Amino acid sequence: MAGSNDIGHPAAQAAAVAARAGDVPGGRLRTWAIVVFVAFAIVTVLYALTAIATGQANVGAVSGDALLHAREQLRAMSIAGTDPGWGQVFGTDDPFIWIAARLTSARLMFGENGFYDTVLYYARMPKANIVILSLHNIMGGTCMLLGALQFWPALRRNYPRWHRTAGVVYMVSSQLAMIGAMTYMVRTPVAMMYDTLTFATGLWFLALGVTGSLWMSIHHLIRREIAQHQAYMAINYGFLLTAPFTRIDWIWAAMVYPDVNQNTSNFSAVAVLIAQCMLFGYLLLCMNRWFQKTRPATGRTGPVFPAALTEAVANAGVAVLSVLSIAALAAVVDHYLVTPGLDRFQAGKDWIPAGLAAFQGSVLRAARGSRWLYAVSAIGVCALAPFLLRAAFIGKPQPARMMRLAAATGVLTAANGAVLLYWGQLLGGPTAITSSGGTPFQMNGAFELFFAVLLLWGVMRERHALVKEWSLFAILCVLALPSFYALVPLVGWIYLQIGMPDLQHYVEITSVYRVAISVGLILAMLAGSLYAVYGSATHEKFAR
Repeated sequence: MAGSNDIGHPAAQAAAVAARAGDVPGGRLRTWAIVVFVAFAIVTVLYALTAIATGQANVGAVSGDALLHAREQLRAMSIAGTDPGWGQVFGTDDPFIWIAARLTSARLMFGENGFYDTVLYYARMPKANIVILSLHNIMGGTCMLLGALQFWPALRRNYPRWHRTAGVVYMVSSQLAMIGAMTYMVRTPVAMMYDTLTFATGLWFLALGVTGSLWMSIHHLIRREIAQHQAYMAINYGFLLTAPFTRIDWIWAAMVYPDVNQNTSNFSAVAVLIAQCMLFGYLLLCMNRWFQKTRPATGRTGPVFPAALTEAVANAGVAVLSVLSIAALAAVVDHYLVTPGLDRFQAGKDWIPAGLAAFQGSVLRAARGSRWLYAVSAIGVCALAPFLLRAAFIGKPQPARMMRLAAATGVLTAANGAVLLYWGQLLGGPTAITSSGGTPFQMNGAFELFFAVLLLWGVMRERHALVKEWSLFAILCVLALPSFYALVPLVGWIYLQIGMPDLQHYVEITSVYRVAISVGLILAMLAGSLYAVYGSATHEKFAR
């Protein structure tokens, strides 16, 4: 999504506004940003240490059954009502499970129908798999340990040798971790993985995403395109954050839904996991830009890609998104006004359990007022999208028109997001029948509100480059839910083509539904993040 008025050719007015806004943040806002980043770095470092300790503990299963027996004893203690102590867990198990048990309950974290079933399997699976998974844990912990501080501009400037050395170790360890993950998944039946098909699908996406973003960052580093290198590394680290945030999400889900087992509360945790961490990756990208000085317009380097290619990509991207917006408009009218309810969605009957479809249908049909508000706001965004995208990315800059359309899009996106938050409350928490309940709707709504607020702030501050970027994110997030109606049969068809064993079982336990309901927002974040790598908001900053 780069046009002739974007990558390498920013409007003079945008540069002037950026100059007026100042180079770097200061005062109280900067202090709070530093505090938040330091807290984030501490959490990731602590997780990294626990991941390395877990990898070392898992290796113990190679030499015999002692590790399996020790873990079985931890389960027996928890079922009997005794909380395992730190000394009993450390060296035997993932220390994060002990932390989670202290914050929720030992019976939930060490008991049956939860992640601990898989932990026991880790101790009795083939020895080659034990070694592979342990390598994955240790290498993953190593790259997490080194990663967070790499994004602090002052550290890169003041300690360049440390930055480069740590960067090389990070790249090697993260790639080895992904090779280990992919090897393990090839060797392990889906039925033996935690959360089976849903988790396996997400893990493959993450392994490929980490690998792809890593090599794109290396490509741009070799070409001395430092801004793009840093942006891809932020995306890369966002993917890796799924490891600690899996555990964090398990904890809050167990706290919010204490009356269901860990397997069931995990439905809500997984519904937010990947998109949430992609958002954190994008925020790292933004923070990195925020703390770097603005380039003067006369001192900016040329475009990353040739102008003709840039223009062709912009034209194609706007055309594709315009078509998708029209298709989404039609989907909203059909599925939320004419025939509302999953139970009336004929193309989804083979992939969505009847009980889940009937539940959602009854809840949303009863919410007539909010359905109309959702439909009107979504239709408004979809109708404005082709005009806004054209004004932002195609041909001669049209800043005044872009700002008017962006303001309207921001208001409509906020209304749309508010409705989705309300629907999330109506649909409730996770159960065996309702699957992840309202969590995916709340997640989508929260993202829409987040980017709507950013977009409206950008309009008020006349930050043209950021308005382009956040307009794109807002539109993509609104398109995410309507895309579900195309993604459900597509995801099911893909599983059929790869010959997924016991596919009907995974349909019945809502695995296919949970994948499909999450993909739209994940793709929205992926497309928006890729634009941010090359967009003018990144290009107009010094990268050091």
